Amino acid sequence: MPRVVVTATIPAGQSISNSIDLSAGDAAFCHMPSGWTPALLSFLISYDGNTFGDLCDQNTREVTLNVLPGTVIRVDLLPANVGWLKFRSGSRFGAVTQTASRVFTIIAES
Repeated sequence: MPRVVVTATIPAGQSISNSIDLSAGDAAFCHMPSGWTPALLSFLISYDGNTFGDLCDQNTREVTLNVLPGTVIRVDLLPANVGWLKFRSGSRFGAVTQTASRVFTIIAES
């Protein structure tokens, strides 16, 4: 199964990353930045790369993860063929500014 590797960056002083196109594969793993300022990790998804919404579960609860810097997390919580994705430091009601640029590497399977 071929792999697709893409990166997203939360710029210093911000809490939301640029968008990445995951239409070529299903996200499997995410390498967390080693310098992550402590915060939950949440997600925004889009079907077209322009209109984004918070990723919530079937009970309308925002999907958030407690994460550790410099680890690899399995991201099977993202829907298959998610389309476009942004990372958010913190939650929609409590964004956390990152003190430096934070790069996420996603490994997707096509």
